[in-house]
Amino acid sequence: MLSEWSEPPGVDRVADAYGGLFYLAGLPFVQRDRVGLFGFATGGVFVLTLAEPQTQSSVVNNENLSFKGGVVYYAPCAELIQKPAFPLLILVGRDDQRTGAHCEEGTRPTGADGNPVEVHVYPGVKHGFADPHWGASGEILGFPAAYDSRAAEDALARAHGFLDRTLKGKSP
Repeated sequence: MLSEWSEPPGVDRVADAYGGLFYLAGLPFVQRDRVGLFGFATGGVFVLTLAEPQTQSSVVNNENLSFKGGVVYYAPCAELIQKPAFPLLILVGRDDQRTGAHCEEGTRPTGADGNPVEVHVYPGVKHGFADPHWGASGEILGFPAAYDSRAAEDALARAHGFLDRTLKGKSP
């Protein structure tokens, strides 16, 4: 139960993410306009939360810093937003019962008011496909999870390509 002085749990995570952005932006070897996000499962849901324009407008941000892209592994496609504040890459397994990953493959342009959302769906792949910890079969919260080396390698290559395109610029 939340007291009158408590905030919902997500508020802390949004504050942590922006705290990290502000910290990185102050480092001399970081290009402040090339910071992206990477999230797995619940972390992916928070990347989607951070891509909501109203989330960005709720943060005190005198320097108008923003994230430039986000990579999301195994987050529910139902969470996809219509007009993200930055480009997104969503990587999910077709057989991911935990997220209900009934996602449409492809790139969804969002028009002038938003950024593109790229979705890649791996057929026959379950939740946790990028984590060797799960082995050939495992379980998370009662749902099947399994490592898939081919999907993991492909997803990592796609994430690198996406971040290279999205965060492009000169190296420090």
